[in-house]
Amino acid sequence: MGVIIGILLLSFLVFIHELGHFIAAKRAGVRVETFSIGFGPKLFGFRYGETDYRFSAILFGGYVKMTGQEDFDVPGESLDDPKDFRRQSILKRIAIAFAGPLFNYLLALVVLSVLYATGIRETPNTTGVLVVGYIVDSSSAGRADIRVGDTLLLMAGKKVKTWEDALLEFAMHPGYPMELLIGRHGGRRHVTLVPDKIGREEMGWSGLYPMEKVVVGAVIKGSPAERAGLQVFDTLTMVNGEAIPAWDYFVDQIRLAEGRSVQVEVTRGTGRVPLTVTPAFSEEQKRFMIGIQRGDVLVRHRYSPLISIKKAFQHTGRDAVLIWKSLKGLVQSRISVKSMTGPVGIVHITGQVAKGGAEVLLLFLAMISVNLAVVNLFPFLIITDGGVIFFTLLEYVRRKPLSRKTQTFVQQGALLAILALTLLITFNDVFRLVGK
Repeated sequence: MGVIIGILLLSFLVFIHELGHFIAAKRAGVRVETFSIGFGPKLFGFRYGETDYRFSAILFGGYVKMTGQEDFDVPGESLDDPKDFRRQSILKRIAIAFAGPLFNYLLALVVLSVLYATGIRETPNTTGVLVVGYIVDSSSAGRADIRVGDTLLLMAGKKVKTWEDALLEFAMHPGYPMELLIGRHGGRRHVTLVPDKIGREEMGWSGLYPMEKVVVGAVIKGSPAERAGLQVFDTLTMVNGEAIPAWDYFVDQIRLAEGRSVQVEVTRGTGRVPLTVTPAFSEEQKRFMIGIQRGDVLVRHRYSPLISIKKAFQHTGRDAVLIWKSLKGLVQSRISVKSMTGPVGIVHITGQVAKGGAEVLLLFLAMISVNLAVVNLFPFLIITDGGVIFFTLLEYVRRKPLSRKTQTFVQQGALLAILALTLLITFNDVFRLVGK
């Protein structure tokens, strides 16, 4: 079922993207010969007016074929067909190319605006003071001059508003020094931290975790936690007489106990309950565990229509900046291509996300839609919308199109680069899935 949902989600996003190109082309007076969801042989469809509407065999993608769009423009060539793409003004051609990403972005805005207006679950106090709750001793943060209780003020000279933003910045700088400004006891100090590379994706990891409320989200049946009396919604406050500042701190204490009994104190309702739990070794996870899952502390917020639109713009803006930074990191070789996910990975992730309910799935849809918008605007590849815009602007500056030879070289080179990258990303997706 998850695979079907994933394919439907991708197909819907492609449909919205191509619909943008289609509407812009029609309004510009360009003939649209084909509107296809998917690539390859035609499965079924119909013809209406000048356009062949079809579903094709390979659903991972789609396209709009306009008259003259894929033909080479030769200097001095006569173009008699007024509906030819090449016959249109610079502004119209840019508008047609830009419309696809714009529709993806507008879709994300609409989805997020509705979610914020009807009620969305959020972590309370997600912005403001970023207090360090736990530091893994063996991590880069453990080796740096950072302590529990420090506040994270600046990263590379820029203010970070949420822990999510901070952790993402670390993730995108594996092995690269980062200058942090830390607040401690009213003073400030500069600290250099080099995030460690972790996992097959080689993403950056600092070993820093936020001060947070640690809540039990699920108790596995027959587990040590159930036998000890732990319940869903219990708040873990103490372990062996020490305060629990973060989930990862508690996980480490269970691991370090190596099967010995652990004294745990939880808050349940208005009272405190002391419990004794004995961790058991998990052959699957290869570590000691007690059989609980983390529960996120979420509060449902409903916003006015205007505030909902504002928050939707802020949300999509954060996603767009993150995606742009990721692309920039790939070009600069700071981020490994192993961290990228293609259609196979997205379909798999969508299946997992769908288990979280409609709200989580819609949030994921909005994120992927923004992703498509930004990636398609990436310039210098003539087969992306950004590439079309770039070369159209280049034609405007030069006062003439590129030569047939140059167009052939650039187009074939771009196609080979995209195919190679697609194959590599697909291989990584399959390798990740098979390796699980």
